[in-house]
Amino acid sequence: MANQTFNWKPSWLTATLGIAIGLVLASVMVFAPQPAQAVHDDASPLLNSPFELDGNAVKTSALDDWDSALAPIVNGVPVPGPDKTFVNDGPNAAGGKETSAWKGSNKDIDTILTWERMTSKVTPDKDNITNAYAKPYSVDHDDDPTTPNHLIIYFGADRFANNGDAALGFWFFQDDVALNNGGFDGEHIVNDLLIQVDFVQGGSSSEIQIFKWVGDGSGDFGNLQEIAFAAANGTTVCTDGDTACATTNNSPQPAPWNYTPKSGPAGTFPQESFYEGGIDITALLGEVCFSSFMAETRSSHSETAELKDFALGDFNLCSILVTKKCKDGTAPVIDPTGTFLTTTLDVTVTNNGFGSVFNTAFEEDIEIPDADTGVLACRLISPVVDNDLDKDELKEILEGELAAGASVTATLECDHTKSTVFNNVTARASASPGGTRDITDGYQMSSEDTCELLVTPMIDVEKECKTVLLVQVDGTLQPQVCNTITLTNTSNEKLVNIELVDDPANAPSTTLISGGELAPGASITPIDHCYIPTATDNDTEEPEEATFSNEALASADGAISKVAASDTDNIQCKLCPPPQSESVH
Repeated sequence: MANQTFNWKPSWLTATLGIAIGLVLASVMVFAPQPAQAVHDDASPLLNSPFELDGNAVKTSALDDWDSALAPIVNGVPVPGPDKTFVNDGPNAAGGKETSAWKGSNKDIDTILTWERMTSKVTPDKDNITNAYAKPYSVDHDDDPTTPNHLIIYFGADRFANNGDAALGFWFFQDDVALNNGGFDGEHIVNDLLIQVDFVQGGSSSEIQIFKWVGDGSGDFGNLQEIAFAAANGTTVCTDGDTACATTNNSPQPAPWNYTPKSGPAGTFPQESFYEGGIDITALLGEVCFSSFMAETRSSHSETAELKDFALGDFNLCSILVTKKCKDGTAPVIDPTGTFLTTTLDVTVTNNGFGSVFNTAFEEDIEIPDADTGVLACRLISPVVDNDLDKDELKEILEGELAAGASVTATLECDHTKSTVFNNVTARASASPGGTRDITDGYQMSSEDTCELLVTPMIDVEKECKTVLLVQVDGTLQPQVCNTITLTNTSNEKLVNIELVDDPANAPSTTLISGGELAPGASITPIDHCYIPTATDNDTEEPEEATFSNEALASADGAISKVAASDTDNIQCKLCPPPQSESVH
């Protein structure tokens, strides 16, 4: 959807119309009483407006016209985009035939599933659509920043020949309407919009009639309810209140895209071959989200007239925005074993389009478990509970309607073995109740979206002299030193890859632990290690003065942080009091 915002006031360019006409879409559709204003008065000042409705397709002012609204135009064809539609309806079958010709007696009052189409030449030539187009705008209709903008849609079409009256219709569907083998897929939804415009050859009169689909037969014309009508002399017609207008070219005009008429030079619209209009959707219907657009021709003005030609295309005015971040006010929690973290995340889907969407859902884009992100498992805890989220598994979080501007939030928990979690998300919704969820948005988390808990591995080693004994070895007395070593995990995560080495100064070092795990707060004790030193720390022959130094070295890795931790403890063990005899003390 275009992000432009305009100060919407009536103004039409007057160069080709012969009369000064105010550009009218939504000009007086403010909801407080307005001062009288003659929008067709030559004395009215030319004020800002988003689009030139002037009977040609070429930009001549700071406002948009079709050549700029549909840009870029590459090799004579406008490039499709999310906020515009252009449908080329030239022959696409052998013999100059089209696959977009109506078959039989299809009518606008019929349901979509009963419509039929065929491959045929469109006759008469005046009913042959060559191109059709539409463009939406978000318009500030009342200069009040506190009121919502209006959805204004401009629409248009050109035809192959101009030798006869023009009877055109423009449908805006909420459902995804598409072609199937011989017919159409899709269904009408209440408030689908039909705009009929009729121009008498020579420009002597013109009409615009606007209907909404009611579908229950209670409308003025069965399933159709008329909501606006206007007739005028000349090539321009506007409804009361200027909520909708339509016009045609009363002289040859350049075509910004590929166009070849039945008569006349290529690249030029002959008189009454180009048609354009605009409508304030918000003023007439309120909030509506359209997904498809179709221009059509009819044999006459009647609502029950036989349809002749059509040009069908996508027109996606529905839009959603999804974000994912650590839930406000929360931080990751380490499980009691210190093995993994649990982070609480909010997935928020906002309807940032013009109309309601339905059946809002999301799906995780991550493999669970996933070695790259360290994610072990995710589960949905609100608005419903689901203890098992898998990759690309659709999880509905709002079955009904999500109004324009509204949001819905799903909260989930993810267990992961890394300090932060960055799993991504895709949101999906449908344009109609029970429709296909083809309105999508994706979000890739960053460091700004997730919360982090500081995890620092810590290990503590303590060593005590348990005994110092004189033992008889080969008939001689030598000391044997015994130590008790305690190893404790003083961090909030589990420690892995534990190494413990006892390294006496006067004896070979010994690896006491190689590998293994230690939970937070847990200890390994006692670890007894005895050795026979080869010498004392000091050169003494007095037993009570002899000391034996030895160091314990501990290291480990944090299971979550993947950071190494280490600690040492170096003590001196003294020999027991001098022996009184050769017995062991």
